[in-house]
Amino acid sequence: MVDNYSFQGLGLFTRTMGLVTLITGRVGSLAIDSLYPIITRNAPASADFKEFSNLIFQGVAWLAIPMTFISMLFVEDMVLIIYGNSWSSIIGYVFVGFIWSCLSSLYGVTSRLLLAQEEIRATVFLDAISGALMVLFALIFLPFGIDAYLQSIVGHGFLMLGISVICLVRSDGISLSGLIWVSFSALLSSFTSIVIVWLLLESYDFFDNAILNILVLGSLFAVCYVVTMRLFFPASVKGFTSVMPYSKHIQKYLLF
Repeated sequence: MVDNYSFQGLGLFTRTMGLVTLITGRVGSLAIDSLYPIITRNAPASADFKEFSNLIFQGVAWLAIPMTFISMLFVEDMVLIIYGNSWSSIIGYVFVGFIWSCLSSLYGVTSRLLLAQEEIRATVFLDAISGALMVLFALIFLPFGIDAYLQSIVGHGFLMLGISVICLVRSDGISLSGLIWVSFSALLSSFTSIVIVWLLLESYDFFDNAILNILVLGSLFAVCYVVTMRLFFPASVKGFTSVMPYSKHIQKYLLF
């Protein structure tokens, strides 16, 4: 492994992981760390626990997934703003890294929900498997380069998220149908919004300034995302906003 490392490769990898973690990687951990004391007040496998688990996953998925889509569209501008032109070589790595970061956020939620469900053995098992696979993937894929390794940890993210969801569903800690519906709604709304923004980028010349591009088109993406959610998934949006602070005002603005 030492022969496959270099200062340049290590620098590219650390810069890549630093950027994706900064933008999308902390969504899940911040949410579950803030709400963990609240969810543990509910009895494991109870209806209240299950409802709260679905709401937490819904909130993280509805935020992390669209953030991943818009970040992947503006990856060049983000690298330019944060690192400058000298680090433009990480753009391809960051693109893949954002997918891993989103999966990591979602896995962080499901694994902590398992712990709150008092599934200690399942939690320890997941941590052990995750750590062992990361070492194994490093040994196998690092010799083929950073890109191969990043793709392998994306596969690791999908695998660990899937296993944690299975464990959580089997312990009656979350609704599988609700989880699938939440993920589908976030993916469809994000895809629809990103297509609209991409078409505008291809059709019109916007700003030469990278920051203005992200602010203006990112705001347009956010509006399209909310409108798409409101039009195609009104029941889910209404149910989620009903537990938010100032829910009546938010629902009024969303025309409920």
